[in-house]
Amino acid sequence: MKRAMIGAAALLTGLAGGLPTLAQTPPVAPRTVAAPAVTDARLARVLADYEAYLRAKDPITAGLDGDREALARLPDLSRAGELARRAPIQALLDRTEAIAPARLSAADARNRTFLLFLLRRELEGIALDTNRLAFNSEGGYGQSAAYLASSTRIASRADAEAWLARLEGLPRLYDDTLADARRGLATGLVQPASVVESAIQLARTDAAQPLDGDPLLKPFADLPSSITAADQAALRERARTVITDSIVPRRQAWLAFLTDEAAPAAPVAPGLGLRPGGRDMYAYFVRGFTTTDLTPDQIHQIGIQEVARIRARMETEMRAAGWTGDFAGFLSFLRTDPQFYATSREDLLEKASEMAKRADDRLPALFGAEGHRGQLHHGSLQWRLDEDRRRGRLYGQHLAPGPAAAVRTAGPDPARGRARSPPADRPAAGGRGPALFPARGRRHRLHRGLGPVLGISRRGDGLLPHPL
Repeated sequence: MKRAMIGAAALLTGLAGGLPTLAQTPPVAPRTVAAPAVTDARLARVLADYEAYLRAKDPITAGLDGDREALARLPDLSRAGELARRAPIQALLDRTEAIAPARLSAADARNRTFLLFLLRRELEGIALDTNRLAFNSEGGYGQSAAYLASSTRIASRADAEAWLARLEGLPRLYDDTLADARRGLATGLVQPASVVESAIQLARTDAAQPLDGDPLLKPFADLPSSITAADQAALRERARTVITDSIVPRRQAWLAFLTDEAAPAAPVAPGLGLRPGGRDMYAYFVRGFTTTDLTPDQIHQIGIQEVARIRARMETEMRAAGWTGDFAGFLSFLRTDPQFYATSREDLLEKASEMAKRADDRLPALFGAEGHRGQLHHGSLQWRLDEDRRRGRLYGQHLAPGPAAAVRTAGPDPARGRARSPPADRPAAGGRGPALFPARGRRHRLHRGLGPVLGISRRGDGLLPHPL
């Protein structure tokens, strides 16, 4: 989906959601909100160096930001490459810590706090070796590569050569993934049997992929007329050769690893906390996904309290709506009454647009004092309708940052797509968590690091579709 920087790691794996269109031509710069300039010279230099580090580490997002050279590269996902990044990260951390926060403006102090969070978190992730979780129930690197291909567009000969260069680099990433998975196996960090079986099914599909339908060839399906027919044929043949000679054997090796090594060692019981070192890793992911220093037990208790609060609020809203029956009957009414379903494309767009505008009005209140009206915005809404399921789906790449959403035209529970006013009984924001970090769009775009901030390893932990 979208575009500001997500960590390369997150982009290339765990594709739980769509990615942005990886246009091989320079993308349109995302609209950003004016933010105070960094006024401290030392902090400005550190931030500039950190951005340079991110661009070098993440050529995929660098390409999205208009770096033409980066379009031909893939990130180094090897353990050796990860360990080599410790020194530059530590150097950036030392420089940031040396800047006295008392001498900074409020905006600069927040940027410093956020940068410290990012740098410390990256060092912690390297120490934990989170990349040993090399696959999840949605597969491994094969699925990530296929999505990368499906999101790539070629508009020139240079774009075609860049995609070919990435194809030629894919075998290395397959090898790195396999090495990570074997390291996990050797250290007892093994996915449960149910996850391994899901990964096996996907790997079998990859390994049996006919060449003519290979998803990695998709960018070459519709080449521009500026490339001659003869050159188009030559480009396609080069791609087919890379896939046949270098990528197909890696797919087969990955399937063999899953069936012959991972499956026999996979425990039946799920739960990262049951693996060696898993509790520390789980706590690390929790801190990242919540951007707090809360423990898993504390987060769980908040969840219990929230379920009780929301359930009580639902009862209140149900009675306020005039429903006199029981709760189960109310849910059945919401899921089955025709008034909650759109009957046409136009009706769907009208309802979704109205919900989006109501959300625009309410969202700023959820993001602290700096989330004043005008800082949250949507891009143009474009819709694709899945006629087979009669479901309208709003794809993330059609939004200027925001979460992916789906509005149903048929199917269960339309009530879940309805916008609601924020609960009056929601506790006021405290002093921890996201309030500590700068608003989106601040200079140097530190939101680029929110992939790592949210604890997303490059495989197995989901995908951050958008910066917060």
